[in-house]
Amino acid sequence: MATIPEPKTHEEAAKNQHLIPRCYMKPWYISGSESVWAYNKKDKYKPDSNSDWTIERKKSEKIMALNGFHDIKAGSLYMPVEAEHEIFDDVLRFNVAYNGKKLNTPKDWNLSYAFFDQWTIKDSNGAVFTADEKAKLKEYLEKTRWVYIETEWSRAYESQWNSFINQIESKAKAQTPGNKKIDEDTQNISCEEFKKLIKYSVVFDWRSVEGNVIFNEIQQILDELMPLKTMSIPEGQRVHGEDKTAGDEIQHNLILKAYIKYLQNDDGWMKVIEDHCMSNCTLSIWLTDSAHQFITSDNPSFSVKNENGKLVNYFVALPTMLISYSVGNPAEYVINLATESQVMGFNKMIAQNGNMLIVDSQAYNIESLFQ
Repeated sequence: MATIPEPKTHEEAAKNQHLIPRCYMKPWYISGSESVWAYNKKDKYKPDSNSDWTIERKKSEKIMALNGFHDIKAGSLYMPVEAEHEIFDDVLRFNVAYNGKKLNTPKDWNLSYAFFDQWTIKDSNGAVFTADEKAKLKEYLEKTRWVYIETEWSRAYESQWNSFINQIESKAKAQTPGNKKIDEDTQNISCEEFKKLIKYSVVFDWRSVEGNVIFNEIQQILDELMPLKTMSIPEGQRVHGEDKTAGDEIQHNLILKAYIKYLQNDDGWMKVIEDHCMSNCTLSIWLTDSAHQFITSDNPSFSVKNENGKLVNYFVALPTMLISYSVGNPAEYVINLATESQVMGFNKMIAQNGNMLIVDSQAYNIESLFQ
């Protein structure tokens, strides 16, 4: 009988994978817990009828996450060479043929994986796999995953987030409001800190449920040219359960490709946007107090066109600090003390651009964000 290896499930890496990480949500945690006060706008807000304004207590591990979203698995449209070897190398000793053609390489196996049930499989002695052996091999391929994206997000960005952003807030609070120069003076935001703020903003923008606005606009054009979102994928054939159509699957894989290029080589679409912002934008830091906090959402970094049609990027960094940046002098930044009405204006904009809203209290007046 053929010996099928155990699947590489990588139990050390999360399966319930956060698009917006829990470390980011931490400053909004209810005291003594890992839960937040959340309002599900997508389900509860009805612009033309009576809305449900109930705020619920939600565990951070349960929200802003999808099962296996960052995983590369057998059958993925985008399959880096490292993932090919991780997933297929241990089973390449078996002789597999599909449609009369022998599958020799990891790439061959992956490209034909959708037709697994039609594969002819033999062991190294030439014996045809039994039904049980074939089922065991399929289980191996279904459960094995390449977890580089999930682990690298944690290592390169999430582990450093809280200490970095608290340091930026401390610096900003120690300064008087007004225009500042980005320099290496310990009192001012340094060039490296400026670049890191932009980098985190881009990362959270691309990792959010809504995604990057420029990527979405390109995707919308492609959808109009090729209506792939009308082509359903049967549930049993989905590599990722949330990808219900061919359009969903292509979009998901393009996003994963963007993540991998950025994480591995500091390259790709995310890097192009990051470099543009670093070279052409002025940073504004908006501070408030604990009595008038910024809310946040599953889309904490987003872009809005101003009255001149230019994109302004907004990034909710902390309950008491919001970052914005737009075209201007990258050697300068501005410290602003937000008024109560300005905080409300920002919060309305945050609510408009997110679906799962996080607030500081169960008593928060959610309805006021939509008036």
